[in-house]
Amino acid sequence: MYLALHDNEKVIAVFRKHWLFLAGRIISLATTIVVPYILYYLIVTYTHITITERLSAFFELVYLFMILALWVGFFITYTNFRLDAWILTNDRLMDIDQVALFTRTISTLQLDKVQDITLKKNGLMDEYFGIGKLIVQTAGELEEFVIPNIADPDSVKEKILSAVDAKNHEVKYVRIAENPTPATIVEKQNNDNRNTYHHGQI
Repeated sequence: MYLALHDNEKVIAVFRKHWLFLAGRIISLATTIVVPYILYYLIVTYTHITITERLSAFFELVYLFMILALWVGFFITYTNFRLDAWILTNDRLMDIDQVALFTRTISTLQLDKVQDITLKKNGLMDEYFGIGKLIVQTAGELEEFVIPNIADPDSVKEKILSAVDAKNHEVKYVRIAENPTPATIVEKQNNDNRNTYHHGQI
């Protein structure tokens, strides 16, 4: 996955949906493949319906096309699962949503806009498998930045908050350096005077 980064921007972590989300989709596709075959077997074995060879060949042809379509569906599902991601850098949090094979949307949230993060888990399954939804409260136009079905949400939350703290500290330091207070100006002048005094003694 190619992603353009800003100057001095580094990727801290990449988050993806829990594997159980993909497993559920695969089970649904597998069920769609198996159920028609089971129904056909039950009709032939336990009913008095006569199926001619031509009709049987037609059913087999339709079934083969169905399997082909489901394989394509599996490929698209897996591709979307792998390409759907949340990328955390030292400057921002990006949500990459793979809408289709060749279409994706990217939403960006600057870390200095993050106010709070809420973690939600629904039921015992989420608790047991380590699945959760993170809701990032922001101070920008986008009030909420939602990360659903994420794996290991507690760790993800901690990493995001740590990156936010580091970014806020950096922004605060830069603002102080650009706009010094009278106290910092006096301290700088005193340091300059001390340096001048020492050089004079030498």
